[in-house]
Amino acid sequence: MNAFARTSMHQEVQGMCQGTINGTETFNASLVELSEVDFPNHPPPHKKAHVMLATQMAPGPDYTTKEVRVSFSMDMDDDEYGLGEDSYPVGVLFVDRSDPAVAVVYKQVKGIARLAYDASSATLSGTICADVENNDENTPSTLTLKMDFIASARSRTRRNPRRPSARVGTC
Repeated sequence: MNAFARTSMHQEVQGMCQGTINGTETFNASLVELSEVDFPNHPPPHKKAHVMLATQMAPGPDYTTKEVRVSFSMDMDDDEYGLGEDSYPVGVLFVDRSDPAVAVVYKQVKGIARLAYDASSATLSGTICADVENNDENTPSTLTLKMDFIASARSRTRRNPRRPSARVGTC
């Protein structure tokens, strides 16, 4: 490599996350991201996890969002997992930003997750059927999520040539 080139890492992310909220409201993410995250304060085995973040954005002028986040411990086998309040191999969060001033966060209380990770293609896929609950202001509010998703991340290296410096000339 010469002095005029740099190498940077980029993630191409492809995927889909579709389903329903409470059996009637459609969820269809326009952005699906897959990453690896360290959770240092969680008990084993959820220290390192694959995390799928799916974001659905409403049309303008509000552009409000709803997000589904699924984390799956990296050391776990492809399988079906129960979701509970203290379940660590799989985590499910739902964030409703329908009111831009207030984010309402729901976390799993019960349900089932069927998940698989293919290391050769860096693809996490699965199905989530979960009850999620918000306890803001000590008033529990529960939603039922039913989602199918697939998220792939492929790293690639791209060379970015350095821009030539601007030349200052005289007339």
